[in-house]
Amino acid sequence: MKLAVLTSRFPYPLERGDKLRIFHQLRYLSEHCEIYLFSITGVMPEAREFEEVKQFCKEIYYYKIDNIDLAINMLTNFNKKMPLQVSSLYHKFIARDIQAKVELYGIDIAYCQLIRMAPYAEMLKIPVVLDFMDAFGVGMKRRSIASNGMWKWLYRWESQKVLDYEYQISQKFNAYTIISHPDLKIINVGDRSKVRVVPNGIDCQYFKPRNVNAPVYDVVFIGNMGYLPNVEAAEILVKKIGAAYLEKYKKPLRILLSGARPANRVWRLENENIDVKPWREDIRSAYEDGKILVAPLFNGTGQQNKILEAMAMGLPCITTSFVNEAIKGKNGDHLLVTDEISEMVAAIHLLLTDDGLYERIKNKARHFVEDNYDWANNVAKLNAIFVAILNKIDVF
Repeated sequence: MKLAVLTSRFPYPLERGDKLRIFHQLRYLSEHCEIYLFSITGVMPEAREFEEVKQFCKEIYYYKIDNIDLAINMLTNFNKKMPLQVSSLYHKFIARDIQAKVELYGIDIAYCQLIRMAPYAEMLKIPVVLDFMDAFGVGMKRRSIASNGMWKWLYRWESQKVLDYEYQISQKFNAYTIISHPDLKIINVGDRSKVRVVPNGIDCQYFKPRNVNAPVYDVVFIGNMGYLPNVEAAEILVKKIGAAYLEKYKKPLRILLSGARPANRVWRLENENIDVKPWREDIRSAYEDGKILVAPLFNGTGQQNKILEAMAMGLPCITTSFVNEAIKGKNGDHLLVTDEISEMVAAIHLLLTDDGLYERIKNKARHFVEDNYDWANNVAKLNAIFVAILNKIDVF
């Protein structure tokens, strides 16, 4: 099977959720498919980054769209029906080039990651599977509610365009995938039966306890620190949970906030007990720096890879029911789940002082991820969709 894969970012390095998802999908799909990758990129990949992806692909084509291109496209298409995040990435010459290469190589089927690449997929004369990944329209609407001033208006305006576009595009392709059942329930599509849940996985051979360093932080929170729900969670962790812990137990928590592109709001949280560290090449070292991962996320969409990676590393996790709805771990067994600040404070203290509970959750969390979040099994579900479409088997 010859498979065209269309992405709005080059799939490496793995500092964003969409890149992590597509990289591992390429990795396992390459066992079944001859892959032709077409990627939009703002920054040309380094040779080492290119080789990390090339090992799974027959051919790779990437098209540079810089910030000037994005700005011109946004201004040009501001009043059009497409969301800005879609229209800003679209160029006719790129569309023609992708279409020509798909025909040249005799590609059988296309896999398009995110609605951002949908205009390119629409032009192809082969079956297409689109990965919504998350319910982005709903996620942006939630951001508009939480934002202020100009950002509030912009998020509200863009969220409605995304919601409308998700519905429109859901009528056009052969099949769709999404990352979690909670997102499937809320995404704005016409025929929900054509959308299949294909979760992420965790590489449990890579993410595993190594016991290389003694933790230097009580609590870590890891993720894309420029992503608004993560920024808000970092503020909750420091300003509410950390402050409440100090007041109740008369001892400050040592907290690490680590991840790509920290926003100014995150940098301002630094003090003698709070460290902010940007993206590091080996993210495992960030998990190993802490005793517990705390993710007080009450907003966003998708599946929180940071939780699963921490669980695989043997790091006990505390998070919200909102996050666990997608993970489906058992509260008190695989992780601790609460939506109350006071209960998070108590849970942190309990894990820091009860060695028996700490070890039990640590071990059960690892087994839970091994049993439920295997990349090979989850990518096999995706490959089965491709096979069914090409063999004209109705699986929907």
